[in-house]
Amino acid sequence: FECGVVRDMLQNHLTSLLTLVACEVGSHGRCTAESMHAVLRAIEPVRPSQVLLGQYGDYTSHCCQDDQANCEAMSRTATFASVLLHVNTREWSGVPFVLASGKSMGERRAFITLHYKANPLDTGSGNSCGAGRRLT
Repeated sequence: FECGVVRDMLQNHLTSLLTLVACEVGSHGRCTAESMHAVLRAIEPVRPSQVLLGQYGDYTSHCCQDDQANCEAMSRTATFASVLLHVNTREWSGVPFVLASGKSMGERRAFITLHYKANPLDTGSGNSCGAGRRLT
């Protein structure tokens, strides 16, 4: 992908946010470059069934008006992308990460939501986030 949402957002910005969310915090309470690289190395290979690409309806006609020479290449440019990732670490094993971004979606939003599951080690002390709770 030379251009479009995959290169602009998924490959750079959203992958950086994924590493920040999933990295192991060091003794100083911060993610180190090494812990962020460890997250990237732990991402399982992505299968085609885990990827959704799309393009908003008027994109091709809009771009071809401005750039006739590159019209054919632009007609294949993804303006929406979503990918399901799994980070194979002790902390994140079995937890799906969905990265998604799109242009002309009708509303500009950016968020990270964590959906907590029940902690099997929870003793009922009230210190657990608990199943069904979300942090956005």
